[in-house]
Amino acid sequence: MEIPHSGYRAATLRAAAAAAPLTALGVDRETVVRDYPATNEYRAKEAGAVPAPLSPHDVAVLRPVLEARPEFLNASFAEVADRYGTFGNYLRKGPGSDDRARTAGR
Repeated sequence: MEIPHSGYRAATLRAAAAAAPLTALGVDRETVVRDYPATNEYRAKEAGAVPAPLSPHDVAVLRPVLEARPEFLNASFAEVADRYGTFGNYLRKGPGSDDRARTAGR
C-alpha cells in the first residue's frame, strides 16, 4: 500500500515522539526498534476503530498515524539525525519545544 505523504509525515513524527524520550534517557536504538511494534498490541482497539464514514483515502492517511511500523521509526531516526544530530538536540530544539521544555532538565 502506498501511503500518502501527509500520513507518512505524521507517522514519522509520532515515531520520533515515541523514540525521543527513550533515546534521550539512554535506551539504545536496537532496543527502541525491537520494542516499538509492541505499541500495536497495546493500541489495537484504537487502531481498529477508524470511523466508518471516512473515505478510503482518509483511512489510508489516518492508518499510519494509528500504527507503529518499524519503517516509520527508522525514518524518524534518520530525520532526527539529519536535522538535529541527536534526540537530545531534537528534544531541546525540535517541533513544539519552547524555553520551558529546553530548561526543564537543568
